[in-house]
Amino acid sequence: MRNHAGWGEIEGALGPAERETLSALLEVALGVRPAYNAPVPLSEIQMPQSRLGRLPAALERIAARDPFSRALHSYGRSFPELVRARAGNFSDAVDAVLYPSDETEVAEVLDFAARASAAVVPFGGGSSVVGGIGPLPHHDHALVLSLDTGRLDTVAEVDPLSQTARLGAGLLGPALEGSLRPHGFTLRHFPQSFEFSSLGGWIATRSGGHFAVGTTHIEDFVSGLTLVSPAGELKTRPLPASGAGPSLERMLAGSEGTFGVITEAVMKVAARPAYRASESVAFPSMETALGALAELVRSRLNPANCRVLDEAESLRSGLGANVRMLVAFESPNVPVDALLSVALDLLSAHGGRREAGEGRGERSEAADKWRSSFIRAPYYADAIIGMGLVVETFETSVSYAGFPALDQATRAAIARVERARGAHGFVSCRVTHAYSDGLAPYYTVIASPGVAEPLSFWAELKEAVTTAFVENGGAVTHHHGVGRYHRSAFEQSVGDQGRAALGALRRHFDPKGLMNPGVLLG
Repeated sequence: MRNHAGWGEIEGALGPAERETLSALLEVALGVRPAYNAPVPLSEIQMPQSRLGRLPAALERIAARDPFSRALHSYGRSFPELVRARAGNFSDAVDAVLYPSDETEVAEVLDFAARASAAVVPFGGGSSVVGGIGPLPHHDHALVLSLDTGRLDTVAEVDPLSQTARLGAGLLGPALEGSLRPHGFTLRHFPQSFEFSSLGGWIATRSGGHFAVGTTHIEDFVSGLTLVSPAGELKTRPLPASGAGPSLERMLAGSEGTFGVITEAVMKVAARPAYRASESVAFPSMETALGALAELVRSRLNPANCRVLDEAESLRSGLGANVRMLVAFESPNVPVDALLSVALDLLSAHGGRREAGEGRGERSEAADKWRSSFIRAPYYADAIIGMGLVVETFETSVSYAGFPALDQATRAAIARVERARGAHGFVSCRVTHAYSDGLAPYYTVIASPGVAEPLSFWAELKEAVTTAFVENGGAVTHHHGVGRYHRSAFEQSVGDQGRAALGALRRHFDPKGLMNPGVLLG
């Protein structure tokens, strides 16, 4: 059963023994032993009556107003949203959830919303961590409706010759991969939220996948899209390539539900890998590791994955206190051990060394440990929030030359906020994606808020880190999307002309401003 006040499924949450172990580890790191407090049960949450009256019969069949449905669809999974949800505060809960199963029903929902002056928030898997779902203050709209795309989950066509698939936007990661597996294909897109995020959500937020080198951003896999907007339906032609004008697919990617609802996409798929090999390599410093990373990415060896963990991140993942690079190769038809061997020789020339006892097998022990830690991390974050601590991951992208200054400024900004608030915390960094011209560092902060109230501490920390990113040549966000939290910085980054152009598109698709108001642009 999905957790209305936490990540994923209730059954996946940390048990008492795991929480006790986590608390002991946090005591070592923070100097305090936090105690866990369970969230307010669903039966005791604060939620106003739905303002939605009788719907047309066609929509009444696909509507839900029960407390669980409304609670689950009212928040994403960011720190401030989970704090409110755990406290039982659903004062701005959506009025109803609608579950359309095709484009016709999506259009009927939007037509009703226009007549009723209702805001419509598209909902895929509900895993947004940037305020991409809500909450929307009740006083701003006559109604707030959540449009759940979960029933838009058809697999209409798989073309084995062109290696494309026409897929419903509501497919969650596991179902999507499960539908492709019998055909021998994979989309090869595995974000950390894979289990609880949808194809449409990935496209709407320009998601980045688990594979850290080469093609990894979701828009690079999109061949065609269908969007249902208040202004009508837009369907782009799936073509292998075109030089005819601006790309409509690229225009819709990253729109975050403000133009309409992405209902279907034609995606480029790939043969499933039959050969894999991975290794963990220790480095004396981040500087040497990133120098090796840049050379490896430019070597045309094309590793499937290549991530760098600083000492704190490596320790947090249970891999020991070393700077580490996790390297992996894969192929659908040829062995990759020789490629891994060449890569290891290259990394060795930069001071990298394989961990003692680890061979060049299909998967290294360190890679398996990191993978398990990566998937379980959101459940650990839930428990940390339940202990009254602040936990957040800040992500950006920056050039190789610009990283040292950005790293120094980011760590200084975090320390400055902690000192001012009397907080105690630690920060770790991992480089999740590597490009020929730069990298994507992710900073995770876990802290006791000191004298500050957790939400105000989080807001101050968020602003300080985002400012450090932008002022030191970094992107506002790498792949989590803009939502409401990054909106101000995004508007500044695109400038007056960019805002005007995006605003004109938004007004065309959504003349009454009902689609997910508050995200992307003010």
